[in-house]
Amino acid sequence: MDSLRQYINRHRSEFEEENPPIDLWSKIDQELGTPPVTATKKWLIGRRLLAAASVLLLIGLGFLAGTFAAKQSQTIEEISPEFAEAEAYYNRKIEAKKRAVAVSTQDSTWIDDLKQLEIVMTDLKKELRHNPNASKGEIIQAMTNNYNIRLEILDKILDKTAKVYTNTKPTNDERTE
Repeated sequence: MDSLRQYINRHRSEFEEENPPIDLWSKIDQELGTPPVTATKKWLIGRRLLAAASVLLLIGLGFLAGTFAAKQSQTIEEISPEFAEAEAYYNRKIEAKKRAVAVSTQDSTWIDDLKQLEIVMTDLKKELRHNPNASKGEIIQAMTNNYNIRLEILDKILDKTAKVYTNTKPTNDERTE
């Protein structure tokens, strides 16, 4: 510890200067020299290239996904204009019969059956959009069958309620009594 004190006492004037010597930074720079390219710098350059490649890959995947989604968003009218007309016809008939059934009966069990058939129809439409050319005829036939089954269910309910209504309707003789 005494040697430290002696050194400080001998160089006190140097320690008390407010500014460092002018050539201090040039001496430090000479001692350090130019640093070689280290593995860290190579790693940073590699990371930047990897990040740029990732961004390009994501942009490319986004473009492909957008193109794929655009192809799958074809409407039924674009895939089969004839069936689009038939679909509109079936939907009008089904809605009219649903209203008639709702007015004529209190039983609502038929609603679940129609909902199941509507779920099947949604799946068929998705399949047609995903594979518009593969089995287009078979899918459209299945969709037509689905509409016909729904109409048959509604017709049977209407027939059944009409029979019940005619059987409970008073005859002319009963009205006069």
